[in-house]
Amino acid sequence: MKLDPGIATVLAATLAAFVSFVTLLVTIVVSWRAEGRSAHRAILAPYLEKLSEDVYTVIACVLIMCERSELGQDTKEWQDRAKTSGKRIDETRRKVRYYLPGLDSGFRQLSLASDHIATLIPIPGDASDVLLRAYQVLAKRINETIKVSYRSGKPPKLWRQWFVERAAMEVVQLWKDRPNR
Repeated sequence: MKLDPGIATVLAATLAAFVSFVTLLVTIVVSWRAEGRSAHRAILAPYLEKLSEDVYTVIACVLIMCERSELGQDTKEWQDRAKTSGKRIDETRRKVRYYLPGLDSGFRQLSLASDHIATLIPIPGDASDVLLRAYQVLAKRINETIKVSYRSGKPPKLWRQWFVERAAMEVVQLWKDRPNR
């Protein structure tokens, strides 16, 4: 069976047009997604350096508070530094809450870390150490979630939000169950 040269030409042109159309659609979708990702990164970028520094500072300061209290040394200076960083975390939380959904309660709990640890330090037992470890887990999960969100150019996935929320709820529960003086 021979194909008429005119029909072959029309079929080839139709196939070429179809491939060009599909290529155009794919290009538009990829470009649109890339613009959305770069927009997400552009929104987060101004806050990330300070936020990561503040999260690290809070955890480092409450760790030093625990260590200094065991040695009988004054912890006020470190508590003040942690509290200052906690306030900055809270300010940043308000600015990025819609771009990093699910991290709000984690940021809130980190901003309270200095007061919580300072309250537990004078109480005998290991309650301050247990709470400190919970804060470290929370900070680690927040950092991982932000890093993945920034790299992907998308808000955090629901399961990452859940992990952060779970870590924040662990801190809340430990605080509620704290020993009294």
